[in-house]
Parts: sequence; structure tokens; C-alpha cells
Amino acid sequence: MTQETTRRQFVRLMTGIMGAGAAMTAGFVPFRAFAQAKDSIGVGWLRLACTGQSFVSEGAGHGAWQELMVRHQMFNAGAETIEALSAGVLDSSYLGVTPAIGAISRGVPAKIYVGGHKRGMGLVTRADSGIKSLRDLRGKNISTLGRGSLPDMQIRVSAKEAGIDPDRDFNLITLPSADAVTALAKGSIDGLMNCPEWPQVALTSIKGSRFVATDIDGTLWHGPNTQCVVVIVKEGFAKQNPRILKKLLHVHVKATRTMIDDPDGSAKIIAKFEGAPPDATKLALSQMNVTPVPSIDSLLKWRDKMFEFGFTKRKAKLAELVELGPLREVLVEAGEKQWLADLDKEIALLAEIARREA
Repeated sequence: MTQETTRRQFVRLMTGIMGAGAAMTAGFVPFRAFAQAKDSIGVGWLRLACTGQSFVSEGAGHGAWQELMVRHQMFNAGAETIEALSAGVLDSSYLGVTPAIGAISRGVPAKIYVGGHKRGMGLVTRADSGIKSLRDLRGKNISTLGRGSLPDMQIRVSAKEAGIDPDRDFNLITLPSADAVTALAKGSIDGLMNCPEWPQVALTSIKGSRFVATDIDGTLWHGPNTQCVVVIVKEGFAKQNPRILKKLLHVHVKATRTMIDDPDGSAKIIAKFEGAPPDATKLALSQMNVTPVPSIDSLLKWRDKMFEFGFTKRKAKLAELVELGPLREVLVEAGEKQWLADLDKEIALLAEIARREA
């Protein structure tokens, strides 16, 4: 079976199951951008505000600004996106940091080139759930975005830190974000672990719901420096198309700046794509540290926890996971001095760790 045959079969499969929710939509930039675009790239999106740069860049026309056609597909969770990357359907994707690390560690030929944001996750429960802290999770049903997803890993690690066995003491249930809010309202589950706008949707729509733990206040493991989202690019594509890679990073950086400078407008754009109310999305953005500079310390901690919890069979060297040179070039060209200073610190730490792991 040829690679092209596999690609065609995967595309047919994704088209056939869209109604079931695995690949929610396949959207494209407006036709006028096709005529202007000199370059194109296939990018996976997730139906979450934490991948907001993808939506803002589309809604604000940043791709056309760079003469870049972004061919995007929307997914509910990272596992589906990784399948598309492995099948050659996508060149790049926005991903939660743990699915990204897991995929690269298992041999998907890609690297992390830019970050999306830090912090924003939270565990929301109903008032009658009896859950007042992580120590009360025994016997409860908690939803996440799936095994190995970032919310799943965060609740697993946080529960274990509190003395609760995530594999025996409570039940982790995979639900799409909107379905999880509905299930929590109906009492089908006791808690919702997600990031970042869907906890806000639950809090504003379910009477008596409340935050039990968040990474903002450090009641979830790792705390406010938690790296949440990254953008990975297939290594072959990056090496063969360095100019397109830089265009993608420029678009991402510009969208990040837009999210900071115009949170109201950005929230409306994001809500249109991912389906949560704009008010909840705006509140979620206010609690996120939106920055293109990834935390090397956070990536290191997530890598180690993925291995400790058995989600990867080896600890990939950090240099195998991350490549920050192109982002530095883009930040210089964009005149983003503060982010550049932040990135240089992360590059220095990455080099130090690479020497230790050599």
C-alpha cells in the first residue's frame, strides 16, 4: 500500500465519520486568499480556546497577510489529530503539550516549534458532588478529553500528588467539551476537567458549580507555569519548506499579539469557531498567559510525567522534542523584544539540558 493510498483512505475515513464527531469540520480560507497565497500548509486545529491563535489568525486574515493558505481541519482531541499527522494528511498541528510529547516520543517525525499559552485548566464540580478537594475524588466520575490528553494528565498527576490513585480510586471518562458540560448539568458525571473556556461555561450555566482546583492558584500540579498548547510541525516539511514554516510562525505570533491587544474581538472570533459563548471565552482568555514562548521547564516536567505514568516507553531527549531557532528569527523580524528576551532564556535552558542529556 502506497503512502498516497493511505492518505486517500484516511481522508475518506475522516469525511465519513465527521457526523460522529471525530473530525468536526474541514474548513478553508476564503477563495480570495487562494489567489493571493503563494504557499500553503495543512494545519490541525482543536475545538478549544487554548488553540485560539489558529482561529484568530483565520478570522483576522493573518494568513493572507503572509500570503499563506492554511488548509485546516478541526478535531475534538489530540489523538485524532495525531492520526492525521501520521497518515500524512497534515503538515502541522496545534496540540496539547502531552499528546505532542507522546506522539514525538513514539516516533511521529515532528518537533515543537512554538508555544500557545500557559495555565487555564480547572476542575469544576457540582455543589452536591461532595468534592471539596482532590482528596474527595474517590468513587467519582470525572470527564476529560481522553487518555493522555492534557486535562487527563493534569488530573492524574494532581490526584496522585494528593494520595489518590487515578487508575483505581475514581473513574476518568472521555467526553467532548460541550457534552461534558451537559453531562455535569444532568448529574451523569461529578466533575469536569478541561481547559480553558469549558470550565467557565460550566460555572456560568450550572447553578452551584464551582472550581475545586486550578493550575492558576497551584491547586493543580505544576501550577501557573503549566505549558498547555504547542504547535508541532512535521520535520520533513520544516526542512523542505523553511520559508513556509517561518510564515506559519509569523501568523501565530501576530495572532498571539492580537489576542492580547484585542481580547474582546479575539474572544468573538474564537467563540465562533469553537462553539463556547463569547463571555466564557473572554473570561478564559483573561486567565491564560498567552505567549508564543514555550516553557522548557514545563516541557521537561511533562515529558518525565508521561514516562512515569506509562504513556511513553522512553524519555525522549528534549532536543528531540523542541526546535526554537525559527521562532527566534521570527521574533527578531517581528520586533517582539520582550518575547525575544523570554525566548533567549528558554533557549539557554534547552542548551543546558541538551548538554546533560547528550
